[in-house]
Amino acid sequence: MEYLNSIEDPLKKIAEANIRWVDILDRPDLVRGSLRTASDQVDFIKFPYEARQEIINYGKTADAEMKNLYRNTSGCRLMFFTDSKRIVIKAHLKRKWGYRKMNLWNSAGFDIYEIHKGKYVHKTVVAPNEGKNIFAEQIACRAGEVCIYMPTYNCIEKLLLGIDANAAFKGIDDEEYLPIIFYGHSVTEGAAASRSGNAFPNIFQRITKHEIINLSCSSCCRGLESMGKLIGKLNCSAVVIDYTRNAANVDVFKNTHEKFYMQIRKAHPDKLIILMTSSNFNDWKEYFDYDEIVKETYYRAVDRGEKVRLLDVMGLFQKDEYSLIAVDGSHINDIGMYRVAEALAKLVL
Repeated sequence: MEYLNSIEDPLKKIAEANIRWVDILDRPDLVRGSLRTASDQVDFIKFPYEARQEIINYGKTADAEMKNLYRNTSGCRLMFFTDSKRIVIKAHLKRKWGYRKMNLWNSAGFDIYEIHKGKYVHKTVVAPNEGKNIFAEQIACRAGEVCIYMPTYNCIEKLLLGIDANAAFKGIDDEEYLPIIFYGHSVTEGAAASRSGNAFPNIFQRITKHEIINLSCSSCCRGLESMGKLIGKLNCSAVVIDYTRNAANVDVFKNTHEKFYMQIRKAHPDKLIILMTSSNFNDWKEYFDYDEIVKETYYRAVDRGEKVRLLDVMGLFQKDEYSLIAVDGSHINDIGMYRVAEALAKLVL
């Protein structure tokens, strides 16, 4: 790892005389999981101005989280083919420090996979130390397709990808399905996974080969009308609503959950919508109440004949597994992430 004062600084530890640099912010064809606009630039903004204004009504914590994370790269990845013998990641991240409930491999890490015959094979993960946010790292690779999951809880100011000067390099046109939209809280965003590729929406993507767009944000999953409007405009194959943990209280949740579902249902009358209950490892009574509200929304949708599924999250775990899966009262480690992703995949495939 080489740390820099500026991303424009020449490298000292990595020989770059023969490197061809690709500016990722100028290559939307390489980026998956971001909202695509008419612009030729990638900005990673997933929460529109209207959502950033609406969240102010939910208090200082939610407002601060939104300002910090509205353009985080959770769920975003690079996909490309190259026969270069090395890849150099040269990055400038917004934040220098880690984030609660996770390590730097997750919050600030670039998680690298090689793809062979359609199978994702984990290569390594690249992340800076605490207090550093501008860095470069070189990784040896073999010819083929590469997937790089971007940091879960950080924002990219600048990202350069270096390959051998004469190497082949191109994007991959493998989008077989319309994307699946995830709207959720910190668990859905990827908090507490060991690295960014192990956030459950990303594991789900590898299992199903579906593209995903992860519109999740810690403390900000409030059934925002502006986010319902945005999701309603996206051309997708399904929507996953993991909206419980950020509810202000039971009364507010009761008055907003089905309303949010119906807003999306009106925009996507024939699409699959999956509703998720809470991860609640400390038996917090209020979350049992939230789960009942989710189930009421689900049962009424079933009675109307709508295309809807319910994932009972706590039903995926045995009581004696909690100490292995629960990071705290709600966040789950890689085992838990995999269980959730696997269960979601069964509802979609």
